[in-house]
Amino acid sequence: IIIRANVHNASPARRHSPISVYLRMRHHCVTPDFHTFPFLLPSFDNPIHLPLGQRIHAQILLFGLDKDPFVRTSLVNMYSSCGDLASALRVFDESVSKDLPAWNSLVNAYAKAGSIDAARKLFDEMPDRNVISWSCLINGYVMCGRNR
Repeated sequence: IIIRANVHNASPARRHSPISVYLRMRHHCVTPDFHTFPFLLPSFDNPIHLPLGQRIHAQILLFGLDKDPFVRTSLVNMYSSCGDLASALRVFDESVSKDLPAWNSLVNAYAKAGSIDAARKLFDEMPDRNVISWSCLINGYVMCGRNR
């Protein structure tokens, strides 16, 4: 709850605050649960955060929380925000069940990275689509200048 409050109330200058709260929490041997990471991982939104994000991913695996769909999707988003599409794809591929938010996150990641053909390929492979799916792909085409 504290991490969530920090995420929602932190100014951009204090965006690192959820990370600090998590590190203090772990220092005091507080065990995270599946509610912790979907609020923590969006704080890792820059390539400089990747090494710490990878350590957090290792902790997620250690605590056995990698099966939770919200945690998995948050990991996909974290890796893509840090510019590591290969790891985002690996997390997605290792998922037993791939839900719509996970598909959308991956399509969006490739589209934002300018890999619109890869985004389209993933989009075409999606078992289901919603308005978010279409928005991710269309925005990707616009960002790549292929909006005709």
